[in-house]
Amino acid sequence: MENSIQRFLNLTVRGFRRLAKVDLELRPLTVLIGANGVGKSSLLDALSILASSAQGRLNAAVSEMSGLAAMMTYDRASEVGFGISMTVPNYEPLGYSLSLRPQGAAYLIDRETLQQRREGHPHPFLHIDSRGTDIKYFEVDQGKLVRPNLGPNKLVRPKSEPGKRVHTASEPINLIVRPKSEPGKRVHTASDPINLIVRPKSEPGKRVHPVLEPINLIRPNWEHNPLESSLSQVPKLFRAPEEFRQRLASSTFYHVLNVEPRSPVRLPQAMRPAPLPGKDGEDLVSSLYYLREADPDRFEAVEDSLKAAFPGFKRLDFPPVAAGTLAMTWRDTNFSKPLYMHQVSEGMLRFLWLAALLQSPGLTALTLLDEPEVSLHPELLSLLAGLLREAAQRTQIVVATHSDRLIRFLKPNEVVVMDAAEDGTSTLTWADKLNLEQWLDEYTLDELWRNGRLGARG
Repeated sequence: MENSIQRFLNLTVRGFRRLAKVDLELRPLTVLIGANGVGKSSLLDALSILASSAQGRLNAAVSEMSGLAAMMTYDRASEVGFGISMTVPNYEPLGYSLSLRPQGAAYLIDRETLQQRREGHPHPFLHIDSRGTDIKYFEVDQGKLVRPNLGPNKLVRPKSEPGKRVHTASEPINLIVRPKSEPGKRVHTASDPINLIVRPKSEPGKRVHPVLEPINLIRPNWEHNPLESSLSQVPKLFRAPEEFRQRLASSTFYHVLNVEPRSPVRLPQAMRPAPLPGKDGEDLVSSLYYLREADPDRFEAVEDSLKAAFPGFKRLDFPPVAAGTLAMTWRDTNFSKPLYMHQVSEGMLRFLWLAALLQSPGLTALTLLDEPEVSLHPELLSLLAGLLREAAQRTQIVVATHSDRLIRFLKPNEVVVMDAAEDGTSTLTWADKLNLEQWLDEYTLDELWRNGRLGARG
């Protein structure tokens, strides 16, 4: 992947709907194929739950899925578990796991860990190690894991002069000490972006790094919300765990775009910088206008995609309709007047949104797409495959699709085959593990799917 040496490596799911036991390698482009009901959307939901855990909205995500009892694999699971790992440059990967079990009408976070193996050490370094209500995380000041305060808030005071940076000679980065101010308030919150604190534990001038610290566990002195993950609440102690949290929290799930007559994507939009077109296209006009002004080459790439898809397409224009508000028009060589977004067909609008999204320089670390082929003519799917593959150099993409025509333009190392086992649970297999080489000499990947050689037919 360009522009980033960090990526998510593996996903594990336990007891979630049909995903009773799943271990999946995550590649730059992961396209899920299979019959209805085998768990393609559920796998996207599992990644979305992990993102919600990092965002501090786990409780909202569980509620949106009708509660934990509705999420568990029927007759087979007493809890739900999720896990994901991420590379760390020059060190072993970080691994995060989260297990939830029912507790009355709500749920209990039964186990949560964030850990990292260490070269030459028999046990992993534990950034978070929580079991039920026993919440523990590594606290640099004390050199051990700590537990949150269950009573009134207490204050953590820095040991050096307030407001000054704390660093070693070899690590003068954005690590600061909070000043002694505003008594009675929390020292940090889950959203505090600057709460990265390092205290040297050894001789001055030597590098302080988590892999060198002892593994001791004590309790912190801040209040912990039991319905949210520790990942979203603990102080941001080290660079790698905080980057993991931020990258996971940035993950974005895009469902089928709403293109109804009064949907946001068809209306004029505010003129403001927007890095992405939005889940419902609410920033499509803003993002494309901003892209044209800030990155003309990438905007030209979007228009080139539209010209390849629609031979009559000429250009996009952005006429103002009110103070600070822009419309967007589609210029076609066949018509003297421009087409406004409320006049553009569903397929044209959805392809425009996909092209804008996948060409965006603001793509998040993990992009989840459910059925992007909806409303697209089969001839457009080769262009969509190219857009997905190019974007996968800048983000990791996970796609769920029913389109055999889209699969025609993909490679076996980009496709995961999902089937239902005899007990109704899901199985997942990368297509390049199915020994298809000889078959691909005579058939395309979509033909192998249709004739049943690939599986994923229900």
